[in-house]
Amino acid sequence: MSENNNEKSAQQGSCCGKLKFSELFKMVQSGALEMDMPGVIVAVNQEYSLGRVETKGLSEKHKLNVIFPIMMGGLSQIAKESVEYKPDALGTIAKWWGRDCQKDEVKGLLGGFLGSL
Repeated sequence: MSENNNEKSAQQGSCCGKLKFSELFKMVQSGALEMDMPGVIVAVNQEYSLGRVETKGLSEKHKLNVIFPIMMGGLSQIAKESVEYKPDALGTIAKWWGRDCQKDEVKGLLGGFLGSL
């Protein structure tokens, strides 16, 4: 019987359906999104970007107390400026996108090379 009660409690706390991006965006915008763990969320739509940060739960001297707010502000700003076609922002995003692609390409080349030995 206690297993059924535990299972019921777990199900009540879970999300039952899909969450739409528009709903998530409104939740972040209004503050209705409960950030129940340390982290950063940045949402970008066709009009603007917004972000939220939570550091509660981190020890006082934890590096993420500094990094998370910087990250949220930086990601929000670069997203906003990218949507506005600002060259520096687009260049930064392209640079990091390219680095990610290069890693995959290098892994593929290296894997092919090692496979041929």
